[in-house]
Amino acid sequence: MEKPIVFLSHSSQDKAPLAALQRILDERAAGSLEFFLSSDGESIRFGRNWVVRVSDALSRAQLMFIFLSPKSANSKWIHFEAGCAYARDVQVVPVCLSGMDLDRITPPLSLLQGFNLHSHEALGNIARTCNEQFDMRMNEVFSREDFDLINKELSDAAGSFFGEQTELITEIGMSATKGKGPLPDSNSIASLKEICIGAGEQPLVDTWESKHGYADTKIQTTRLELPGCIIKNEGTELSIRLSPERFHINAPLIDKWFEKEAFQCGFACRVQFSKQVTGEQNRLRVTSRLHRYGIKAIDASHDAYAFNGYAFHFYAGGGNISFHFNLVGKLADDRISIVLRNIFEAQVLWINTPDWLEMMQG
Repeated sequence: MEKPIVFLSHSSQDKAPLAALQRILDERAAGSLEFFLSSDGESIRFGRNWVVRVSDALSRAQLMFIFLSPKSANSKWIHFEAGCAYARDVQVVPVCLSGMDLDRITPPLSLLQGFNLHSHEALGNIARTCNEQFDMRMNEVFSREDFDLINKELSDAAGSFFGEQTELITEIGMSATKGKGPLPDSNSIASLKEICIGAGEQPLVDTWESKHGYADTKIQTTRLELPGCIIKNEGTELSIRLSPERFHINAPLIDKWFEKEAFQCGFACRVQFSKQVTGEQNRLRVTSRLHRYGIKAIDASHDAYAFNGYAFHFYAGGGNISFHFNLVGKLADDRISIVLRNIFEAQVLWINTPDWLEMMQG
């Protein structure tokens, strides 16, 4: 007889923690259940048709856990899998991994009974649901070590500069603004190149001339690129683009460059969030929630706030959320990451899980 299938729906980006969970559940079930994990190379043998195998597992699954994280909140595939199971009257249980919260799941998934997997005690909910569904007696007690093993991959993301918000940021942009002295010119890129090489990085540098304006004035453009970083100096216009994943590596290099060159201009910075992030529109709620985290409003007309002397403003409307500040001191300032974390913990910004029915129709 074929074993009942428990479908562990997830994003491939969450493969590591889900693979660890699958191993623990396999051991607990002692071979009486098949925990189907589509990306593990075991549930689907290499060389076989992936879509056919997943479709077959979906058609035979008797229980589905759909795991949501900051990495998977915008995954169309896991919402498609949930829709397929629900249409077959299969029990679908949303499970929020670290960095995700059940309160921020939108319909239709929010209409289903789920739980946050934020502790080792919560792991018992998985075993308990299996016991109820299949009339089993799987051990429902899990240790803190079990949870740490599953949560390790998600916890590693917290080690980056932006922590759990890393996956929600598309890029960090900077541009020079006029100050007391001259703006940087293309020659200043040479000193940055030296700093990068001294740190063991191998930057790519290109320089070219182009015509500008009606007078056909020639200006020099220099472009330096590192993994996760592009700096372009066109005449006296300097722009910097950084990825959140390597911000903790590239930002200190830029700080050393700024210190060495002693630029007199200011720098406007922008943190751009992905489309899956949405925000609170009611200003009364925004100011009250931020106040609990030591963030105070300083300019109502421009949604400006301050935290420990660091002023910033952010836009939370129109589906294009961004966080803006003028550089004060170093770019790798921990106050930036603390503010972003607090904004999410205050539930002023959160992850918007897409509607799988709408995506299937689209």
